[in-house]
Amino acid sequence: MSCLVKTPWIKAVSVVALENYRLQVFLENDKQVILDLKELIEARKQYWRLNNSRYFHKVGIDPIGGICWTGGEDLAPDGLWRYQVNQPYENG
Repeated sequence: MSCLVKTPWIKAVSVVALENYRLQVFLENDKQVILDLKELIEARKQYWRLNNSRYFHKVGIDPIGGICWTGGEDLAPDGLWRYQVNQPYENG
């Protein structure tokens, strides 16, 4: 669904939850990145539910290519680079 919405940023099209609060994110440009959310989850109270591993693994993609969970937690697609731990994120 996210591929149908035209945006100025590169959208996530798929995501897999990994151990230690990391996400493997597949982008519409056929690249993939690993995000580390540990510091975000520890620093911001609104992400408290993500401390639960079962809940963290219920991650999904929203219609504009961001990362989201059913309880309302989300990461904007144009800011995913903030949490990246591998190769430089190319945004647009």
